[in-house]
Amino acid sequence: MGNIHGRVAARPHKDYVAKAKAKSDAKIRGDYDTTDDGSLVYNATMVNYDELDEVYVGVIGANRKLGSVHAVKGGDDGFTPSSVALAVGDVIRINNAASRPLTFFLAGISSDTFDELPVLAPGASGDIKVTSPGRFELAADEDERISAEVMARPGMAVQRLSSGGHYVFRNLKPGTYKLIFWYWRLGSVEREVVVAADRSVEVSATLAVDTVVR
Repeated sequence: MGNIHGRVAARPHKDYVAKAKAKSDAKIRGDYDTTDDGSLVYNATMVNYDELDEVYVGVIGANRKLGSVHAVKGGDDGFTPSSVALAVGDVIRINNAASRPLTFFLAGISSDTFDELPVLAPGASGDIKVTSPGRFELAADEDERISAEVMARPGMAVQRLSSGGHYVFRNLKPGTYKLIFWYWRLGSVEREVVVAADRSVEVSATLAVDTVVR
């Protein structure tokens, strides 16, 4: 058996990083603040990639529990978490954490897939099974603010990390596997990895606008 391990991080577009460094070195003037070491100072309208806690790493072909359950809460201001990566056949358990009844649905972004729950009272929960691969919108009929993105692949084991976090998939049989690194605002990076017996393979990735595939 072998292992795959590594780190995954998210960052702004490389041009923004370069401009921030140049501004800190007093080479240019910028429209945003930077720290002394050239790091961006994030305002309320910017995504702070260093603090993301919904970066996913998936491996296709590993032994995994079938029909895993992924819990989300739909509140008055949106879903927590705001994205889910899972395997085809897994279940999304939706809790209505809002102050009013809501009708939750799962709709394919690039397909005709559609599944809807009966109206859930505040505090009630319901399950939607994901039966096909692709990207989906999980949302509430009554409020467009309550929306999340779902990514599903067949036979995928998944770990959710914070940006810069370390992952490890253990006890993999020798063979070829596909790794997927994903953050819903950016897209995905995919790698093909060959695992040998009694070996540990390191594969790391950075998610950014200039590195990912939509």
